[in-house]
Amino acid sequence: RYSLWKVVDLEIAVVKDQALLDRVLASGTVLTDRQRFKSIRFNKAEVDVPRMVSGLMSACEVIDLTIGEPKLEQVIREIYRQQESPS
Repeated sequence: RYSLWKVVDLEIAVVKDQALLDRVLASGTVLTDRQRFKSIRFNKAEVDVPRMVSGLMSACEVIDLTIGEPKLEQVIREIYRQQESPS
Protein backbone atom coordinates (compact mmCIF):
# COMPACT_ATOMS: atom_id res chain seq x y z
CA ARG A 1 0.00 0.00 0.00
CA TYR A 2 2.75 2.48 0.88
CA SER A 3 4.69 1.69 -2.31
CA LEU A 4 2.06 3.66 -4.19
CA TRP A 5 3.11 6.81 -2.34
CA LYS A 6 5.49 9.27 -3.93
CA VAL A 7 6.83 12.56 -2.64
CA VAL A 8 7.51 15.61 -4.81
CA ASP A 9 10.00 18.10 -3.35
CA LEU A 10 9.90 21.45 -5.11
CA GLU A 11 12.10 24.53 -4.77
CA ILE A 12 10.46 27.58 -6.30
CA ALA A 13 12.08 30.75 -7.65
CA VAL A 14 8.82 32.57 -8.48
CA VAL A 15 5.14 31.62 -8.35
CA LYS A 16 3.54 32.65 -11.65
CA ASP A 17 0.02 31.28 -11.05
CA GLN A 18 -0.96 30.86 -7.38
CA ALA A 19 -4.41 29.42 -8.18
CA LEU A 20 -2.88 26.68 -10.36
CA LEU A 21 -0.24 25.94 -7.72
CA ASP A 22 -2.96 25.62 -5.08
CA ARG A 23 -4.91 23.17 -7.28
CA VAL A 24 -1.83 21.02 -7.88
CA LEU A 25 -0.92 21.01 -4.18
CA ALA A 26 -4.49 19.96 -3.35
CA SER A 27 -4.01 16.76 -5.38
CA GLY A 28 -1.84 15.38 -2.58
CA THR A 29 -0.98 15.91 1.07
CA VAL A 30 1.31 18.88 1.68
CA LEU A 31 4.05 17.74 4.06
CA THR A 32 6.08 20.96 4.00
CA ASP A 33 4.93 24.40 2.88
CA ARG A 34 7.57 27.06 3.23
CA GLN A 35 7.87 30.13 1.06
CA ARG A 36 10.26 28.63 -1.53
CA PHE A 37 10.04 24.93 -0.69
CA LYS A 38 7.08 22.57 -0.94
CA SER A 39 6.91 18.84 -0.29
CA ILE A 40 3.81 16.95 -1.41
CA ARG A 41 2.94 13.29 -0.83
CA PHE A 42 0.55 11.70 -3.26
CA ASN A 43 -0.77 8.33 -4.35
CA LYS A 44 0.54 7.62 -7.85
CA ALA A 45 -2.45 5.34 -8.51
CA GLU A 46 -4.73 8.38 -8.07
CA VAL A 47 -2.56 11.21 -9.43
CA ASP A 48 -1.20 11.46 -12.97
CA VAL A 49 2.48 12.21 -12.29
CA PRO A 50 3.33 13.87 -15.64
CA ARG A 51 0.25 16.08 -15.32
CA MET A 52 1.19 17.05 -11.76
CA VAL A 53 4.75 17.95 -12.79
CA SER A 54 3.46 19.88 -15.80
CA GLY A 55 1.10 21.83 -13.52
CA LEU A 56 3.93 22.65 -11.12
CA MET A 57 6.17 23.79 -13.98
CA SER A 58 3.37 25.96 -15.39
CA ALA A 59 2.52 27.50 -12.01
CA CYS A 60 6.11 28.27 -10.98
CA GLU A 61 9.60 29.02 -12.09
CA VAL A 62 11.20 25.93 -10.60
CA ILE A 63 14.76 25.81 -9.25
CA ASP A 64 14.69 22.11 -8.38
CA LEU A 65 12.15 19.29 -8.46
CA THR A 66 12.60 15.72 -7.27
CA ILE A 67 10.22 12.79 -7.08
CA GLY A 68 10.98 10.01 -4.63
CA GLU A 69 9.71 7.63 -2.02
CA PRO A 70 8.41 8.94 1.30
CA LYS A 71 10.88 8.94 4.16
CA LEU A 72 10.51 6.05 6.56
CA GLU A 73 9.55 8.33 9.45
CA GLN A 74 6.69 9.79 7.37
CA VAL A 75 5.36 6.29 6.65
CA ILE A 76 5.60 5.30 10.32
CA ARG A 77 3.87 8.53 11.41
CA GLU A 78 1.03 7.83 8.95
CA ILE A 79 0.63 4.25 10.20
CA TYR A 80 0.30 5.47 13.81
CA ARG A 81 -2.12 8.21 12.75
CA GLN A 82 -4.35 5.64 11.01
CA GLN A 83 -4.30 3.40 14.10
CA GLU A 84 -5.29 6.28 16.36
CA SER A 85 -8.19 7.51 14.24
CA PRO A 86 -11.51 5.67 14.58
CA SER A 87 -12.50 3.51 11.60
